[in-house]
Amino acid sequence: MANYKVTLNSTSVLSDNTAGPSWSTDFTLPGIATSAELAGYMPLSGGTINGAVTLQSAAEAKPWAGSWAFTAAFKNNPAQASFYAQLDDDMNARAVLGVQDANGQSTAIGLKSTTGSLLDPTGHCYTVAGGVDRMMTQSLVTRAQDGDTITFPTAFASASGVTVVCSAQPFQANDPLVAAIKEGTTAGAASFTVGIWHKDGSALKQPVNVHVIAMGKAA
Repeated sequence: MANYKVTLNSTSVLSDNTAGPSWSTDFTLPGIATSAELAGYMPLSGGTINGAVTLQSAAEAKPWAGSWAFTAAFKNNPAQASFYAQLDDDMNARAVLGVQDANGQSTAIGLKSTTGSLLDPTGHCYTVAGGVDRMMTQSLVTRAQDGDTITFPTAFASASGVTVVCSAQPFQANDPLVAAIKEGTTAGAASFTVGIWHKDGSALKQPVNVHVIAMGKAA
C-alpha cells in the first residue's frame, strides 16, 4: 500500500493589497490498499486462517495477568464463552475456559501447565481418586424368556465386576416372575444369560418384558 506525499503552497495578502508571506507545507496521506494487499487479511465478516495465530498481550507479565481472550458471543444476549491464558503466582501459564449465562453470571475452570491439573472456579485442583476405575451404568428393556441372551447397549471394559439387576413383567398378578442371571452362568462384558422362573420354580417358556440395570467398568 503506497502512501501519498502532499505539498500545500500557501500565499497571503496584506491589508494594503500587497503580497504577504508565503509558505509550503508537506504531509503524507495513507494510501488505499489494493485488492491483492487486502487478500492477506481476514474480513470482519469471517473467513479461514491457514496457519498458527498468536494473540500476544500488551499487558505487563505479572502474577494473575491475563492474555487476550478468544470470546464466542451472541447478539443481544450476554451469554458467552471465553478462552484465555493467565499467569499464576509462580509466573506459570494456565489455560482458562470461562462461561457466562444470560443473566451475566460467570464461572471458569483452568488447566495448570506445571502439573496438568484441572482447576475449579476457585483455582483449586479437582480431586481424583487414584486406583478407582470409571464405572458405567446402563439400563434397557427387552423381551426374553428363560435361557435367552441379553446384550448390553454398550460393552463394558471387562466381565470382572459386572453386576446385573433385572425384573420380569408377569402375565398376571397371581403369577409373579423372578428374573436374574441364569444359574451356572456369569455376566460377560457384552451380555448375560437370563433366568426367569414362575413362583412354582418352573422356567418361563415364552417372552415377557424384562427390565435390566447393569453396572461395570467403562470401556
